[in-house]
Amino acid sequence: MTCASHAGRLDTSGSSSLLHGLFTAWQRHAVTLRTQHRLARLDDRALCDLGLPRDAVQPPRARDNPDLWLNRLSAGG
Repeated sequence: MTCASHAGRLDTSGSSSLLHGLFTAWQRHAVTLRTQHRLARLDDRALCDLGLPRDAVQPPRARDNPDLWLNRLSAGG
């Protein structure tokens, strides 16, 4: 009987195929998109926590820095 460890995936770089490389790239892209979405949602929550009106800042784009709206507020007033 074998036991699965929590150490992560085995390194298969010596026998990697093109399909494996594409799958790894797709996984990284999906993780990046999820992270960007979570950061954009964090801005909305932080805005509500601070009690600022929604029209005080522009909604963040996916490529914006997560604290961009703070820079806009400090520069604007």
